[in-house]
Amino acid sequence: YATNKSIEKKVDEFLAAMIIVLLAQFAAVVIMFVFEAGVHYYMAEGMEHSLLFYGKGGVNAKFTESWDYVQKNHECCGEYGWADYTTPNASNWFSTKFGSMPDSCCKEFSVGCGQNVVHRANPLDHPPEGIFKRGCYKVLEDYTTNWLTITGSTALVFMFIQVLAIFLNISLHRRYREHEDYQLQSRKVKEVKESQPDFKSSLPTIPAPI
Repeated sequence: YATNKSIEKKVDEFLAAMIIVLLAQFAAVVIMFVFEAGVHYYMAEGMEHSLLFYGKGGVNAKFTESWDYVQKNHECCGEYGWADYTTPNASNWFSTKFGSMPDSCCKEFSVGCGQNVVHRANPLDHPPEGIFKRGCYKVLEDYTTNWLTITGSTALVFMFIQVLAIFLNISLHRRYREHEDYQLQSRKVKEVKESQPDFKSSLPTIPAPI
């Protein structure tokens, strides 16, 4: 009986742990979707700030390396498009290499591929050839949204499986307790029967007639 109680206690503890984990996962999913807009906002702010230092050396060279990596691997150019490199307030590039685009913006990368591809007099009316047109913010925004959607959906699927497991655990636990109660009652009935004297054996013996 003591062993059964120990097993029942462990089952209760396991069930409580599953419920706590499920609630924690649900809270994490809610927080992730609630703060999705904040993630996009700070991502845009960070890209806008770092683009101002593109092309500078020294301690700011890391910004150039990061932008080159993003532009080359995600096939994009600038934060909102290639025109960011022709806007005075958007990039340091305008004041140093106006008329050219970063080589990482070229569709077919090669050293110097972005040299003098921008129309100096009216660049916005003459988009450069062989340059990625879409901005990197939109690319990263879509990537982040897809990642959050996949992560959230996967978490919801696991949560659904956990809910089924919890209900199954509760059902099995209930049947286990009913079985234990039945066995306990059976033992009590058996003990009561064993403690009472046999009715036939208590009757006086009548001698057989001669």
